[in-house]
Amino acid sequence: MTIKVYRKTFTISPSSTWTRQSDSLPTPAGYNRVLREVRLYFSGASNAYVRLYVENEMVAEISAEVWNKYQLPYFLDAQIPAGKALYFETSNSNTSSVTLTVECIVEETTA
Repeated sequence: MTIKVYRKTFTISPSSTWTRQSDSLPTPAGYNRVLREVRLYFSGASNAYVRLYVENEMVAEISAEVWNKYQLPYFLDAQIPAGKALYFETSNSNTSSVTLTVECIVEETTA
């Protein structure tokens, strides 16, 4: 078992509705991953959101308002088996772009 940190950065367009980002976190063949923790960094203080999906199952929805106030790690126990991926959907009702950085702490094992 290995703990790894993967970082993804997205620019969320102004006045955007829920949009799946093109960058995902796939689990390669021969491995299993468990998403244990998520740390977020929003450049905007409000009106921006991210949803995390394992394939088509939503596992979390987090807002900039809550994150920027408390800034605590978001603990999860989401299985991401080989051939599946973690996807990110974002939304932003601000009039300017918001940069979002997501740090995913995963437990990785060989299958």
